[in-house]
Amino acid sequence: MDYPIKVFSEVRDGNDSRLTLRVTPTPSPTDLLREIYARSAPQAQGYNFHSLVWDVRVGNSWERKALISMSDFAGEGVERFVNQLHSLNASSSTAVVSLAETDGWKVNYSWVEICLMMPGRWQMLRRCQQPFERCDEV
Repeated sequence: MDYPIKVFSEVRDGNDSRLTLRVTPTPSPTDLLREIYARSAPQAQGYNFHSLVWDVRVGNSWERKALISMSDFAGEGVERFVNQLHSLNASSSTAVVSLAETDGWKVNYSWVEICLMMPGRWQMLRRCQQPFERCDEV
């Protein structure tokens, strides 16, 4: 079953450059569980990281400059995913994002600066104590 890709959040650098965090809904194991879950918590929905998309405005339309998928963050024995967006710097092709790393047991969160044109490269700015800790001044 294919799940729709949704824009979860967006940051802009001026009016001509935007970075979107895209996700897919987390599937329930069975239709029965999905129905029970929907009745008990209809507003609750989990999501899986899908991609980061950097678009630039050309005339009246948006053109894709870069797409960074989950596999671009892959590591040996570690799963990584983008948790939050903070900022986009189009002139340097960088963005500050919250990156989560898990070995299957524990999840560690950090604010990192990523190079949008070379997604395997990022610089650690600060480790977080909580999943949705604000970036503030990094």
